Amino acid sequence: MEVFHIEINDTNTATKATLIQYLPASTNVTVLRNEKPVDIMKLSPNPATSNVTLSFTVTTEVEVIEVSDLTGRLVSRFKGGKIDKEGIQISVKGLPIGVYNVKATSTTGETLPSKID
Repeated sequence: MEVFHIEINDTNTATKATLIQYLPASTNVTVLRNEKPVDIMKLSPNPATSNVTLSFTVTTEVEVIEVSDLTGRLVSRFKGGKIDKEGIQISVKGLPIGVYNVKATSTTGETLPSKID
């Protein structure tokens, strides 16, 4: 999947148009390709009783995965690693029935949140 960023240089008009169809013919439009695709963390099955597969749409180097209850109390912590669309298994055995927040922190410091029901 390619993500496109369109940059519009509209220096020839006093008012900035919001739609491209209204821009004057002299407006410069630059299309930048190959920007980083949006990364989405997935958890399945959800709800779960023993294990959950945590995966990413884009291969991500994860430092740590944290599971906390709705009060914010940390209930599980897992070492990360290189996680792709195949994912890794994390155990939810022994956790009481409920909703839990899952937070994966990448090696670059980006935080990706999700929930387990």
